[in-house]
Amino acid sequence: MPRFPSIVVGGTFDGLHAGHRRLLQEAFHHGRRVGIGLTTDSLVRASPGKGSGVAPYSRRLRQLRAWLTSHYPEDRWFVVPLSTPEGSTLEPKVRTIAVSEETAGVAHRTNLVRRRRGLPPMDLVIVGTLYGEDLLPIASRRIRAGLIDGEGRRRKPLTIGWQDPKTAALGGPLLSALSEAIPEVKIRPQSRDAEYRVSLVTSQRSLRLAMEDSLGGRLEATVRGGWSPFLPTGRPGRAQIEGVLPQLVFEALLPRWLSRERILPASFVLPGGHPPAPGAGEWNRKVYSGPGIFPLE
Repeated sequence: MPRFPSIVVGGTFDGLHAGHRRLLQEAFHHGRRVGIGLTTDSLVRASPGKGSGVAPYSRRLRQLRAWLTSHYPEDRWFVVPLSTPEGSTLEPKVRTIAVSEETAGVAHRTNLVRRRRGLPPMDLVIVGTLYGEDLLPIASRRIRAGLIDGEGRRRKPLTIGWQDPKTAALGGPLLSALSEAIPEVKIRPQSRDAEYRVSLVTSQRSLRLAMEDSLGGRLEATVRGGWSPFLPTGRPGRAQIEGVLPQLVFEALLPRWLSRERILPASFVLPGGHPPAPGAGEWNRKVYSGPGIFPLE
């Protein structure tokens, strides 16, 4: 049974892709009645990076209402225009909101404003990012760019770039490791504007792989110690690095794979009086590095 009598959720919902549907489904899972704020055209134009290519409000509303009608009774939801960033979240009657992982910070700041106005903070239903088969977030801008479809399936090869010459020298083994970790996706190197940028940092005690994606996410994995004292400067040699690359790639991408395969829960509830979840932000870091935040124990 839904935990809350009512819940609000807002968004542009352009194209109503799988990530949008997850957000709405989690709102219905937690709330008996769901109020949906649909971003108006004027607010879309005022939002940095969102105005270009977004369908008009009337089209987005038709698509949203058609999906809602086919999945939920009409007495469980209503749609209103969202013409300001805060919408109805500063109204006393609003007590619960569903937000994506990416917009959770905005909800936390809204709760600070509510406290200053003498209102109780909202309970937050934080919905984890839904990843496509390339383990990058399903996002409308990627769909409009022709990189993926609305379900997260690739339409073009995934592009990989290197942060430094040291990583570029290991391009072949790294591409091989990535191809094993994401077997459904064709991958090609690209010097500029790559969707993943990869770097390796070596020391006498560890080897760290970092992957930054085009949407601002960051993944890391580390192998510690065990290098031969006879290697120059005590650092790992090329053969050793190549040997552990598959392990590093697997460990870096594993949390996103678990999320994509629906092995991790899709959302969690953060009560209004609870301190904010860690802001360093990947969903996997909240799950694995935030003790007490996600009830997996």
